[in-house]
Amino acid sequence: MHGGSDNEFYKPGEIGGKVNAVLHFGVTDHESINIKTRTTYDLHYESMVRNIYVFVFANGEKIYGHYFGEEDLDNTGSNEYWTVDNMSSDNTGTQTSGTLHMSVPSVSTEAEIVLIANIDLDFMNLSEDRLGLIRTKNELNAIIVSMNQELPERNAGYFMMTGSSQGVSIAQNGTITVPGGKIMLRRLDAKVEVNVRVNPKEESNHQRVEKFTPESWQVVNIPKSCLLMPSVTGLAPADASYFNTEPKVFETTEYETVNGSHTGGELYGFSFYTLENQRTQDKKKSVEGNFHNRELRMKHTDDLTADNYGTYDTENGMWEDAPEMATYIIIKGELEMVVDPGLTTEQHLIADVTYHVHLGNFASDKDNYDILR
Repeated sequence: MHGGSDNEFYKPGEIGGKVNAVLHFGVTDHESINIKTRTTYDLHYESMVRNIYVFVFANGEKIYGHYFGEEDLDNTGSNEYWTVDNMSSDNTGTQTSGTLHMSVPSVSTEAEIVLIANIDLDFMNLSEDRLGLIRTKNELNAIIVSMNQELPERNAGYFMMTGSSQGVSIAQNGTITVPGGKIMLRRLDAKVEVNVRVNPKEESNHQRVEKFTPESWQVVNIPKSCLLMPSVTGLAPADASYFNTEPKVFETTEYETVNGSHTGGELYGFSFYTLENQRTQDKKKSVEGNFHNRELRMKHTDDLTADNYGTYDTENGMWEDAPEMATYIIIKGELEMVVDPGLTTEQHLIADVTYHVHLGNFASDKDNYDILR
């Protein structure tokens, strides 16, 4: 069945005849991270809506489904068309918003409307035809989408988004009442911006960092697939697939200044996109408030006399506390430091270093490893 068809499952007294109705939608005001690198875009491209699929469910069953493509945009000669006012290219003004003009059954019971925007079969294995086969909300909740390529980049202006609202009414006069006034779309992708700060003025434990020269960054366990709709369980799909990026050079360098003078501090940065990856419930044990425990590696510690004592143990996983499939980044570089600065025992050291950093909302909870859309 074609994705643009309307499918009606009438329930006496609840579902009425078709009415011409107008639904308003918008795009969630994500934090404005307008860094543009080789990997990520600014808010203008991340907020664009190029097409949109609409579902209306009553009692969990689909009573309406329609795909609005470019040919339907501003097609006021039809009963079913849409409009969109995308955010300006200079990232100023209002966030993206639009209207959907639909010929949809009236609903006397509370309904749920679901929107899916920016269907791009070249990038993600989701098509309007596949959505046209959906009959129930449970079927929609079970859909897993997968990227066709293993990339941390995205196609400009084709960021897949979803949005939904429950408790919706569609009156016989065509008035749609949505809690909050409109349905807000949210990207499936999280945008991750990383800045490595180096301050050679700071001293701790008789050590002073003189310089850090970044060499590469890499992301491990990027989801290649995720649920189309937000998870109702807070868990990643059991059969989700993952990939790792190749090491890349840092993309941005900024120098800290005070009153126009360079202070010697540097910010080395990069950014990337990732699908959501909810892994907190898979953690092995709590880090008990110690941030550094998030990166504790498994080591051979059973036999003090063994040749491999103290070396990394990967037989049963890599991490003491962190979930094995949580997403993390690897940062490599060269570190120059002074031990016992100012003393006769002062030593200058240069070493190749590797840092592992698990992602998640660790600012609020150090046991959190979730990446949310």
